[in-house]
Amino acid sequence: TVATFQLFVGWLFVFCPLWLLGWRRFPRASRGVVLRNLLPQGVCHFLTHIGAMIALQAGAVSFTYTVKAAEPVTTAILSALFLSQFYSWPSVIALIPIVGGVIGASLGAQGVDSLGFSWTSFLGASASNLGSSSRTIYLKLLREEVRRP
Repeated sequence: TVATFQLFVGWLFVFCPLWLLGWRRFPRASRGVVLRNLLPQGVCHFLTHIGAMIALQAGAVSFTYTVKAAEPVTTAILSALFLSQFYSWPSVIALIPIVGGVIGASLGAQGVDSLGFSWTSFLGASASNLGSSSRTIYLKLLREEVRRP
């Protein structure tokens, strides 16, 4: 599939020239650092990528990007739930034209009929949103932890 090819090519560009030719040192990290800091980010990124690929395979591209346009809203909700950080009203109101603009651009001249609703596509795009937003929230938590003495 395209997703597998993308991951393989990315791995080739990092592993082969950078590490094998010695252009960069191979990163060293303890098991605890990898499990605590890198693994959750990797899982979130995996969910983002795989969710988007499932959504694109199962439904129309315009529908996938319409659902994915809600990612800033998902991030705002997760930020409120897990970080107790609430966006200001101007920021919340600014999300409306952002999400609406992507929805409008996705619809294009074909209108609502071009969306081609599919539950599999909806769930895949929603999983992608959740993965991306979760990664953002987790990185904020890590950043706050590093700042604390």
